[in-house]
Amino acid sequence: MSNAVLVVSLSQRGAVPASTCELLTAGRRMAEALKQPLCVALFGAQAQDLIDLGADKVFVFENPALTQLNDELHAAALTE
Repeated sequence: MSNAVLVVSLSQRGAVPASTCELLTAGRRMAEALKQPLCVALFGAQAQDLIDLGADKVFVFENPALTQLNDELHAAALTE
């Protein structure tokens, strides 16, 4: 994934937040301009929704410890 546009999303109450939809729109423009895939790192369980919204690939992180906002845990998950 060294050449991709990445959006990070944390699902809220089982739904994709509006801010993620906005980031996907901007990310899609960037990905097309760079001729690269649009990927999403998702902390939650709405992968199909993100694909329907334009993501080419979704990396799902499902762990009860990651359901609440925690910068350190989310950063550690992304770097592994």
